Amino acid sequence: MNCPYCGNELSYLNKYEFIDRDADFILHSGDIYQCDNLDCESSVFDSLFYTIYDNTKLYEGCSY
Repeated sequence: MNCPYCGNELSYLNKYEFIDRDADFILHSGDIYQCDNLDCESSVFDSLFYTIYDNTKLYEGCSY
């Protein structure tokens, strides 16, 4: 995946899951990525992006 701001290849950081402990099921999950370009506009939100459920759409910010 590429950064929507600078086009730089994003680094894969981790997978995440939000779990509803009362209902005992996963609410949603996805992957967390980071842009390594420190001069990029995405640095205002720590250059982090995430996806929801194996989706290819990137969301800005941190998912956790």
